Amino acid sequence: MDSKFLDRVRDTGSGISFLPYMKDGVWHERTADEFYSNPPEGEYDLYFSVLTFKSSSRKRENALPNMWLWADLDEVNPADIELKPTIAWESSKGRYQCLWQLEHGASAETLEQASRALTYKVGADKGGWSRTKVLRVPGTMNYKYDPPQQVKLLWDNGPLYMIADVWQFTGQIDENNNHVEPVNDEIPTPDENYDQLYEIAWYLLDPRGRRLLSAKEAWGDRSARLWELECRLLETGLSKENVFLIAKQSVWNKHADKPNGDEVLWQEIAKASLSVSTMNTSASNNSSEVDTAPIYRKVKPTLVTYGDLLGSQIAEPQWLIQDWWTMGSHGIIAGLPKSYKSLVTTDMALSVATGTPFMNMYEVNEKGIGPTLVVQVENSPALLKDRVVKMAYNKGLLHGASHIDDGTLSVTFPTQVPMFFYNDFAFDMTDEACRQAIETIIVQEGIRMVVFDPLYLMMGSVDENSAHEIRPILSWLLQLRNYYNIAVIVVHHWGKGSSDRKGRKQGGVKLLGSTTIYGWLESALYLEASPNTDGSSTVVVEREFRERLAPPPQAFKLRMGDIGEIDYAWEGEGVVGTEANIFNLLTQKPMSMTELQAASGMGEKKTRALLTKLLADGAITMEQEGKSKVFRLAK
Repeated sequence: MDSKFLDRVRDTGSGISFLPYMKDGVWHERTADEFYSNPPEGEYDLYFSVLTFKSSSRKRENALPNMWLWADLDEVNPADIELKPTIAWESSKGRYQCLWQLEHGASAETLEQASRALTYKVGADKGGWSRTKVLRVPGTMNYKYDPPQQVKLLWDNGPLYMIADVWQFTGQIDENNNHVEPVNDEIPTPDENYDQLYEIAWYLLDPRGRRLLSAKEAWGDRSARLWELECRLLETGLSKENVFLIAKQSVWNKHADKPNGDEVLWQEIAKASLSVSTMNTSASNNSSEVDTAPIYRKVKPTLVTYGDLLGSQIAEPQWLIQDWWTMGSHGIIAGLPKSYKSLVTTDMALSVATGTPFMNMYEVNEKGIGPTLVVQVENSPALLKDRVVKMAYNKGLLHGASHIDDGTLSVTFPTQVPMFFYNDFAFDMTDEACRQAIETIIVQEGIRMVVFDPLYLMMGSVDENSAHEIRPILSWLLQLRNYYNIAVIVVHHWGKGSSDRKGRKQGGVKLLGSTTIYGWLESALYLEASPNTDGSSTVVVEREFRERLAPPPQAFKLRMGDIGEIDYAWEGEGVVGTEANIFNLLTQKPMSMTELQAASGMGEKKTRALLTKLLADGAITMEQEGKSKVFRLAK
């Protein structure tokens, strides 16, 4: 740290100077006295305030007169500036900051106006002229880089200037000393039409922008998300003033609690506007009025070459719910009536919303945990509540739910679970207003999974057997999946006579309606249920995935109490169907096809076909041992 440099800057004015620092991603506001009396340990980025202040609060109104002008030059080389800086330093490789010293002191307001004029004149960082500005200290390290870079002093013997020299250089006065209108960059004032402005912004933004705009809780890097929102808003053609008014009230406004938060935010938006190349010709960047005309932008398709495709790194598809649903996929859960389709989807939605295991057995990928939405038009609110209470209690989410007392269940509810239910018995996927309502909820609540239950009651007058009529609905559902990066689950039924068509491979073919539905899905679960003598039910599940190998059909025992009772539990019963014979035999030892055929009693053709299917599914492996090929369970 160059203490000589700091002493020179501090000695030109009275009052309190500041030496704030950034350590481990946390900003620490410190006066110079506080810093010197208790200096931090370890690695940190150190800054200094150019001006001094009349109190220990670095607020705009507390700034005192001084003799320094400043600029955060970014990539502008100070050696190329005609009005040579008095002091200049390199904050990191190829990036610079500087100071100009005046011969006589000036008010903080004058210093700020002059610094702003210099910033615009030399093309420096448009967000760096505030009187509360802090700059890096020469002689310290810049830890934003790996490896860290030294902040290097370039020179400190530049000229001193009269304020008139600055006004002349920046064009604020002409050669005859006549005043020229200064840079107009004032912070916008609150707008009475904010609600209207929000609606316009939401309309103009793409799905990613809408999610940022309407987010209620921040995620990830707030600085990066704020910058992204600002740029996306500017790209729509909205003016800087309107972008400021929107960003100020967003959850991403990390400057909200700062004394000069509005000023910092406005400067950041001014900087963002320079980096955004707008594609709209009908919007004005200087208007402070609310933009009212819709602006349409054509999204260019992405052209990928053969070489780029083969050379690209594509991540392996991941599970959202282990072995049950792939991350961000769209698909169907189908079966005959009373096969617990709605029960399964509700359990899945609650598991994704809370991160608790599905069925208390299958883990949810932490990358997919988040709010879920169930759109349903079939079950009564009473039945829906009863099932959710059962599941929540079974997952340990109710924290103290009591036993049944005189037929009444007393529940102490926990903190809010981000799971939402849209119970509209007139919901119609062919109606634009209904679609818009769902998209609004997805955006405002940050939904990660949406369930539609059941499809056949949500299609209006569409004939499910007509590919032409069903295609727009499937297209909209696919758009939800792609635009909002969410999982989409549709509950559907098997068609007439499907109960007579046995065979595990026929699950998708048995779907009610056009085969277009079967071709559309990425993930699918096919359920069959049968009652047991002990009051439980056996549910057989067949799974099908476009991106992953499907496990063999499995059976589960479901125990669930009547309405008002809290009992709810799943228990795995293992593989079922003809595959079960093979699995049971291979759990004992690896076997050849001849041994499997003899032990199972199946014919050669059926044994061969079954082994081929299990190999394709990845459920078993085949290895050469001597002259024979043996099969074993996949690990």
